[in-house]
Amino acid sequence: MVFLRSALSRIPRWAWWLLLGVACAAGAMATRRMGQGAMLLYVLALPLELAGRGLRALSLLGGFWNILAWGLYGLLCLLPALLGLLAHGRGKGQGHWWMGIPLSLCLFYFLYRFINPALLAGLTGDGLLSLDASQAKLLSSLVCWSAGAAWFGLWLLKRTERLEVLAGLSLVLGLAGIFLMVELCYVRVYELAGCLVSTGIQVSGDGGGLGLLFSGLSPVRLDVSQALRIVLNAIPTLCLLALLPPARRLLRALGQDPYDAAVAPLCASLAAGARRAVYACLFVTFASNLFQLFLLGQGDVQIRLVIPIMELFLALGLILLADWAKDGRALKLDNDSIV
Repeated sequence: MVFLRSALSRIPRWAWWLLLGVACAAGAMATRRMGQGAMLLYVLALPLELAGRGLRALSLLGGFWNILAWGLYGLLCLLPALLGLLAHGRGKGQGHWWMGIPLSLCLFYFLYRFINPALLAGLTGDGLLSLDASQAKLLSSLVCWSAGAAWFGLWLLKRTERLEVLAGLSLVLGLAGIFLMVELCYVRVYELAGCLVSTGIQVSGDGGGLGLLFSGLSPVRLDVSQALRIVLNAIPTLCLLALLPPARRLLRALGQDPYDAAVAPLCASLAAGARRAVYACLFVTFASNLFQLFLLGQGDVQIRLVIPIMELFLALGLILLADWAKDGRALKLDNDSIV
């Protein structure tokens, strides 16, 4: 375990970010390929669906394999509660250990229905608000994910209470970076994949050569207006991702010596970049709608008022951080000059 932790610590930070981006992009393309329509969040149901399919296939083998499937089902469902109890026994789960119990109960209920898909019919309902099987799976998985998110939120709250201010800010920046990468590499890639529209014309192999090689395939066309809107909406996210490294450098410098001369240029650079990100957030909606206005007749035009609230607040928070560090250093220098 120590060797593994040491080996993982040698991997550069950029490699982890690259791995996350590739995984999100691959997940977005896989979700599109699975034919889930516009269900962007269907990827959240994949863990339960894959576990359910695997346990069902194992159980259908009968005999020992059926017993093994039941054992694995119970172990998977009890794992969150066992982890919570273990953390509580070690004195590390104060305030959040008990959230493993409702998560285990959710897994017992919903994973059993993923193992037996016919039971999901009881969740679909009927009438105007009826759900199809994919939507029922998504709704079921969201309940489990929300219980897990509540557990993680309580753990994060307790952890930040024990951390110093700079360490807590560094943790928040890391989590914000993860959310931004997921938005850029999963959400935007998923939307861009939806801009490729089939022409409905199949390639014929009558002419031989390449025509024979691509016989039966249907060419696609790009919905330019929608693609431009998606690219424009990704600009604030890109600006904020570019600000995370200088923000970390500023936090590192503040941790070493908050009044060092190197802090001032770091504050100025971060504040300038954050202001550019704010400008990008404010103008991206106007620009995307303006582009679509010029592209009338080339695709489905959707005029939306989409304000990137999270990106805007994060950029404003980075401005406040830079100004706080700059004002603190200026106050220290002023006091030193008086003495």
